[in-house]
Amino acid sequence: MNRSEFLMERDRALMMKAIRNRAVGGPQKCSQQDRARNDALREIESRRWDREMDMEDRLGGPFC
Repeated sequence: MNRSEFLMERDRALMMKAIRNRAVGGPQKCSQQDRARNDALREIESRRWDREMDMEDRLGGPFC
């Protein structure tokens, strides 16, 4: 699975979750803490992907 397929699958799962939330009572606003947690999880997921795909340079930073 390449990165774009991975991201499309993740986005599809998030859309399905949003549809389910809307069906059972409407969208709920994220708190600041929820947004921070989601951002941190996305960053962790991105770094994990970069490590798995050997996209980090030798200094340990992101390739791009």
